[in-house]
Parts: sequence; structure tokens; C-alpha cells
Amino acid sequence: MSGYNGADEDEIMDKVINEYSTFALDSTLNKTSQKLLSKEKARRAGEVILEAAHKLTEDQVPAWMDAHFEDSWKAFDQNNEGWLRYEECHTFMRHLIGRLNKFNVAPGSIADLSTGGAKYKVVEESAAKAAVTATNTTAPATTPAATNTTATAQVAAQKPESQSEE
Repeated sequence: MSGYNGADEDEIMDKVINEYSTFALDSTLNKTSQKLLSKEKARRAGEVILEAAHKLTEDQVPAWMDAHFEDSWKAFDQNNEGWLRYEECHTFMRHLIGRLNKFNVAPGSIADLSTGGAKYKVVEESAAKAAVTATNTTAPATTPAATNTTATAQVAAQKPESQSEE
């Protein structure tokens, strides 16, 4: 995983999806600003992303796509339109990649349930509350009410006697 990070994967996905997407057409067959990815092109884009992001080898890609593409497609094309909006494509590809993501269950991630102990100490709830209470009792009292009372007293002291409240 050396020299590899999630941003690299997003850049690859963005370039491939952009390459395989086409602009939608309105009722008069003029291009709109909405980009779409057809089912056929989504399958090819998925193959390219799986290989380009070093998830699978060229020989492994067809079997993965046969096993997972239709289920992922059905989850995103629920109206059987045959295409996805560009904005949905990244999430679709993440769904398709699934557990091949190199950051899935990475040590210290939210999905990591196996580490802890000496490496990641669990703080007892009572100890955490005690630490917060100790911090709050040593902090100076600068509440808005205290500040407002001080400011009101200063303004009242500056008023001439004729304007003072009786």
C-alpha cells in the first residue's frame, strides 16, 4: 500500500467515469449539462477502475464483474432506466468495488473492531467525565451573563446624573 491513498482512487474514478459518460439530450435532441452513464458503459468503466486502481489483475476482473455488477446496478438503477446520473456514479463504483477497498477495516478506522488494548486504550466513561469536570472547574468564568453584567455596570457609571435611572 506504499505510495497509495484514497485520493488516487477518487482521481482514477473521476477520470474514467467522465470518459465513459455522455451528455443527456433534451426533447429537441440538444445536449444538456447533465451527464449520464449507461449500463453498458458503466460495466466497462467498472472494469477499467478495478484494474487501474490496482484492485484486481486483468484476469480477475471479468469474474468479479460477472459476480457483482448486476447486483450493484440493480441497487442504483431502481427504476430500470438503463443509466445513472454522473453524481451517482462514484457511489455506484464504491458499491461495486466493495470489500476490495484497501482502506476497509484499516487499523484505527471506524470499521476496525479487532484492535485496541495497548495500542488504542479504551477510556472508561467515569474517567472521561472526571477529566471534563476537572477542565471545567479550572477554567475562568467568562460566561456571557457575567460579561454582560460587567459591561452594564461600566455604562451606568459613565452616564451623567441627569440620565441615570431613578
